[in-house]
Amino acid sequence: MSFCLIFDFDLLNPNAPTDVPRLALVSLGIEPTDITIFMKTLYTAQVPPNPEEIDGMLQVNGVHADLERRIEILPKVMQLWHDQRARLKALGRDDHVIIVETKVLESQSTMMTVLHIDDQVIALARQREPFIQNLPLIGRVVVPMSTDSCLEHINKNIRHDHKNQYGLRGFKMTKSDFKVIRDLSQTPAIQEPATEAGRALRKKIGREVIYKPLVMP
Repeated sequence: MSFCLIFDFDLLNPNAPTDVPRLALVSLGIEPTDITIFMKTLYTAQVPPNPEEIDGMLQVNGVHADLERRIEILPKVMQLWHDQRARLKALGRDDHVIIVETKVLESQSTMMTVLHIDDQVIALARQREPFIQNLPLIGRVVVPMSTDSCLEHINKNIRHDHKNQYGLRGFKMTKSDFKVIRDLSQTPAIQEPATEAGRALRKKIGREVIYKPLVMP
């Protein structure tokens, strides 16, 4: 996630100021852990008879840098930012601290926190080493590092985390989760989805390799 923020805020620029509060919106969604269930809903608009029994997982649909500062930063979060900056300065460091708002699109629930990005992370991002995937239907795929490919890497790790070591699986789907998928299936490709959740999911499907064998609705 740090790499996404580094690219979106152009923190690889050595002249990027560290004393300016920056806010990023992370859009989250819920999908079935079994992609065949996702596909069936997407292409037939059929929701399983008992959706609450289907295992779900968190997926990151997008990261948006609020460069125009349209989102209000809560006073207590701004204080967290100042406190973190003060702690770093006391250690003789001048690292970037980003304010992050996470939002589960289906429920509209949000949470704000701060994320410290140190020089080591920026150095790794500067190398831009590509991601390599071996997919059954496609073969070996080399993907350059970017915000989109970093998001895909995060989602792939969640999808493959069968032991739930990240704690981002292990809960059940809801009817509203499936409604986002079903509504997208009924929206023509030339038409923009009516909801923010639908628009974010369409973008996610369009950018991730795992969906490439599929035909975008």
